[in-house]
Amino acid sequence: MNERVKTAPGPAWAIETRRVNELIPSPRNARQHSDAQIEQIAASISQFGFTVPLLVTEDDTIIAGHGRLDAAKYLGLLEVPVIVARGWTEAMIRAYALVDNRLPELATWDLNLVKLEVEALRLTDMPIDRLGFSDKDLGSMLAARQFHDEQLVDPLQGTIDNRGDLLARLEITIADPRHAIERGDHYRLGRRHHLLCCGVMVEWERWKPLLTGTTIFCPYPGPFVAFGEKADKYDLLMVQPDQYTAGHILDRYEDIHGAGSVVRITND
Repeated sequence: MNERVKTAPGPAWAIETRRVNELIPSPRNARQHSDAQIEQIAASISQFGFTVPLLVTEDDTIIAGHGRLDAAKYLGLLEVPVIVARGWTEAMIRAYALVDNRLPELATWDLNLVKLEVEALRLTDMPIDRLGFSDKDLGSMLAARQFHDEQLVDPLQGTIDNRGDLLARLEITIADPRHAIERGDHYRLGRRHHLLCCGVMVEWERWKPLLTGTTIFCPYPGPFVAFGEKADKYDLLMVQPDQYTAGHILDRYEDIHGAGSVVRITND
């Protein structure tokens, strides 16, 4: 049975090519690209090729894709793929130039999925810097939920809203931690705190003896777990199944308390 398939009309159904030196940047382009961002776009094109054509008017003025054009120039490309907005009015062209840049900014991220994808990519030969995020960006995204849950407060500025600024002050990124953790590792922090790299429920019986009457159990702590007032008054038993996060926790503790404050007990 033949079914009529409904499609949305638009210039994307006909991809053409244009020489780079024939394309005209719009004098009304409101979206600005830094040199660093152009280099990131160029790196993406080098890795994956062109996946999104530039959108241009009938006289080859760019409506959307100024960053991709600059990246093409950076790479020394002679031609780029384009789609042509034929029959568009001046109002449509002006409106779409804003819509194209604004709508992606309104999307949000599933932080758990971002974390899983980044961790999966670490196991491949794909360069993490090709993702378009800086360490500060990714660290801020992955830590945002914990900042909210723990209600962290900056002593000078009050409640932390700009997580990226705090990350910069703490000099914490998602780069590989100094401590290379394996699943099953058990570390003692200071004289009485413990960090375990394992699954809580699966291996609970193994670690239950570490709990005492003065112990606070901290399942799944993030890299910004506080070692302040609670650590001064109580023992901490922290269980973190993620190896990279566990490594950052150890790094942060050692940075605060000095060499020798983190001791590996076992990885049986």
